[in-house]
Amino acid sequence: MAAVVTLGVVRVGEEVHPSFGALATVFWVAAVMSLGAALLTVPTFRMRELPEEPPGAGGHMRDTVVHGRVVSTTGRPVRNAVVTLLTPSGEQVDWSQVDSAGDFSIAVPGAGRYLVVTAAEGWTPESRLADLAAETEIEPIVLRERLTLAGTVNDPYGPVDGAVVALTQQSGEVVGTARSGTDGRYEMPLPPNGRYVLTAVTPAGATAASAVTVWGATRTMDFDLPAGDGT
Repeated sequence: MAAVVTLGVVRVGEEVHPSFGALATVFWVAAVMSLGAALLTVPTFRMRELPEEPPGAGGHMRDTVVHGRVVSTTGRPVRNAVVTLLTPSGEQVDWSQVDSAGDFSIAVPGAGRYLVVTAAEGWTPESRLADLAAETEIEPIVLRERLTLAGTVNDPYGPVDGAVVALTQQSGEVVGTARSGTDGRYEMPLPPNGRYVLTAVTPAGATAASAVTVWGATRTMDFDLPAGDGT
């Protein structure tokens, strides 16, 4: 039996069958139409910018750098000062050493009240509570020179090492003691204003006493002692 092929069909006798090319055409047309329908039903996504994360979001806090200056009562910089930042509970947050101009910078983790402690060799320490981070400038920190009662202990042979110097009130109460070094020098903090008795005793047993009046300024009191029994 002969098969007759016409456009898109194959005729075998009285039966008509679609040709392979027709089947392929129908397949690809259906595939394209299905793909088009799928594209029409897929939702369209559009990128949008996320808002900038505000400071402190997610538990992250940006440090604020606070600046300040440490000066003396005359306005000159205190170059060897160290500024320490503490929480009110006493936990250290940051610290900074001043530069040659007395300036310092210190990091504050967040706005709040902090304890600012400033110290320098030869100066009276200073502390203050300050609300920081809201402002980036601390008012100038003014240090006062440490007031002392100091001097040297000497005997006929020179400076006396290890002499004990005691400061007592008129009532006999001891308010301060110091021990001389190899250079014979002693030093103790200046007590409140008033009249006192200063006594020195050398390791050899020589003693001396002198009345001293304290009036808000550093005092120097030297002792020239005779040689003791053990010298």
